[in-house]
Amino acid sequence: MFMSNIFVYLFQILIFYFYLPIVLLAFILKFTKNQKTLPKPLLVFTSFGIGPGIISIIVYYLLFFLPKYSSCFYVIILLIIIFIITIITNSYIKESVYLIIGLVKNTNKIILILLFIILSFWQIIVFTIPILGHDTYEYANQGKIFFNNKQITYSKHQFDQNTNFYYVGRHGFAYPLVATTEKFFNDIFNINKDLLFKSISGYYWILIILLQYYILSKKNKTLAIISTITLVSSFGFTIMFAFFHLDTFRIFLLLLSIICCLFSLKNNNTINLILFGITSGISGNIHSIGVILSMILFLTYFLFSKEKINHKFKNLFIVFITFLIFGGIHYLFDIIWGTGWLLF
Repeated sequence: MFMSNIFVYLFQILIFYFYLPIVLLAFILKFTKNQKTLPKPLLVFTSFGIGPGIISIIVYYLLFFLPKYSSCFYVIILLIIIFIITIITNSYIKESVYLIIGLVKNTNKIILILLFIILSFWQIIVFTIPILGHDTYEYANQGKIFFNNKQITYSKHQFDQNTNFYYVGRHGFAYPLVATTEKFFNDIFNINKDLLFKSISGYYWILIILLQYYILSKKNKTLAIISTITLVSSFGFTIMFAFFHLDTFRIFLLLLSIICCLFSLKNNNTINLILFGITSGISGNIHSIGVILSMILFLTYFLFSKEKINHKFKNLFIVFITFLIFGGIHYLFDIIWGTGWLLF
């Protein structure tokens, strides 16, 4: 049984944390060719950052529009979608891998050694420490309810009669659906674990460190090393790594949405606007704070874009529609059919 747990967990990690980001990067490269967009290293961070969020929104739509099917059905659909992306972007996958390897090679060895130690410690924590804390337990339990019911519905009160669990959160479902997705895979092998769900905080914790290092190293590599060690050494940041919370998930997507907003202001082509919408949508689908801050970013774009006002509205329309598709739609449904979100 223990070996089965490890096998399924490793398979999930390989798919969601490695293979999916590679094919997403290839997809982005295919459609950003000869266009002024984010620097390629930032596209690497974007592909790794949006991967789990995209899986969550796909599972959201599956449970909303195609409820009550088996776990095997949902897993097959997910794998088929990833396979289709692979076929579409096949000629760019090699370039994606080289970009990722190049980014790793350009990272200071001290940072890489530090991250290797942290990665080892991360896996020990994932396997040995149970889910702790009110919020994380609530998200995990809601993810389990989605798995048991095989559907997503909206109501004034999110109460599950089978477990007597009352979901008080008014945030998006991206984080609970990570647990749901893991349970779909585990169900096929008759496993009951939360390893992938617990690992996601560490995954984004590492991405935050690497993103900070990359941005600062463009100015000063010594400063980048010092700041990275300082960030890793801080208690407040480290505690997010150990207690399986969504904070690193939402913070990294917020950082990506800010970056995409800035590059959209610089070059407001369709690709940049879509990336802005995707990162904002996923950020919002993780937590309500992401929605509020996304609205602030939309306003920022409107105020500081040098385009004519009709072009501003057109571009923001593209961003907003993409925002809705990749997670923001949850809040619209919740306002109409559900709890009323924060408005009621």
